[in-house]
Amino acid sequence: MASFERPKWTVPTRELRSAIARSGPLELPIPAAELQTATYIPRLSFRSGPRVAAHKANVAGNLHQARDHALFIDSSIVGRQDDPEFWEALLCHPNRVFLTPRVEHELRSHFEVRRDHPLSRGLVAKDRAIVWHPDPPNGSVEQNAALYYLNLLAGRRSVLERAYRRYARIHHEDPDDAARAEILANVQSDIRERGLLLCRKPLSPSLADEMLVYQALAHAVRTGQPTKILTKDRDIEEQFLKLVELVTMHYWAMLIAREYIADFSRFRPRRMDERDLNDSSGAYQTATLLELGDRAIHDFTGTRTRWVPISCVLMTEYVSELAYGAETGMSAVLEIKGRTGGLSTDLLGDRDVHAYYLPELRWSTRQPGAIVSRDVREYVPGSDLFLAKHDVMQAINTQLVMRPVTAAPQSSRILTRRAPSPNRAGPPPPHARPRSRANRRSG
Repeated sequence: MASFERPKWTVPTRELRSAIARSGPLELPIPAAELQTATYIPRLSFRSGPRVAAHKANVAGNLHQARDHALFIDSSIVGRQDDPEFWEALLCHPNRVFLTPRVEHELRSHFEVRRDHPLSRGLVAKDRAIVWHPDPPNGSVEQNAALYYLNLLAGRRSVLERAYRRYARIHHEDPDDAARAEILANVQSDIRERGLLLCRKPLSPSLADEMLVYQALAHAVRTGQPTKILTKDRDIEEQFLKLVELVTMHYWAMLIAREYIADFSRFRPRRMDERDLNDSSGAYQTATLLELGDRAIHDFTGTRTRWVPISCVLMTEYVSELAYGAETGMSAVLEIKGRTGGLSTDLLGDRDVHAYYLPELRWSTRQPGAIVSRDVREYVPGSDLFLAKHDVMQAINTQLVMRPVTAAPQSSRILTRRAPSPNRAGPPPPHARPRSRANRRSG
């Protein structure tokens, strides 16, 4: 008798499944059977599956099929031993293997020793499959947007070190072993396993991991080309999840601000209760609550936008993929971030909008809402940027606050998964069961 093996999940996908379970199921305007297929990625929602043993994943075969995708590669996939079948599949189609300067820099020392590596040979021969994807130009709006998110992601890696330095400032001495153990325990209770894994790896001065995930996401939403990140580094999967979460929050904030300016009458502004303002850890100078009535933030949609899938494929001894149904309209919030120095809207002067916020409001209202606020912001030296304390707290937070949204009839092939046959579809995922509008929450 064959033994039953429980599905294995990565740390970020376990957290994602937990968040979906907490938020409850969704309304479905499409047949539930369609959502069950492994190739379906809902709009503005994540989709993931359990890890698959590498010898069963057929990565090379699926790479052949993903010929229309932009494949952003991480240096970690270039190992000491080649997999000829993988590299042949990766380089078999023109203009789809995207190489960034920071990844190329990490590979130089390796290629000095391994000049016969397929990627090294391809670079020398100027293989048509390889696309050089430069960093944003210095001083440009694109660079400002990238730096804003890079600073948020980089801050996640220094939480533990900052706690040690804070102890040293207060006690005028470095923490001993007992103090470090206590600090570690306190930090772990705040940022949990996901955050602690990042803190244990030193921050690269080049921010290569963070720039890779940002450039992949920016490329997808600016061009509409399906995009995948290929990596063996678990940190990249974690930073990908967080970056998508942050950009999605800012995207909905931008959409709400647009409608707020276009039609004030559809909103009910209310003063935030002082107790909630005090509980916000000093994130806001002033804050006004916008009640959305019977709407949730998911009801706000962009115009002239189309759906585009982006995913991170983690390839170790197991293969897993974390996919997201992004929208090309997200490129507008990146442009606004870069032009305003960090705001999600350019319609409210020095005020910003937050569609998701921490902590959740306990005193002001129980209705779905957003916040219009003057944020406490910190200047980023050598730039035109100011990091909102609200965004810094959201970046460090490892309790997903995003909710899955109503699925739209759009789908895409996922690299390492195949759609099950109709007689083996299995039970629907937790978010595939019907849900009434009254039970949805926004923030």
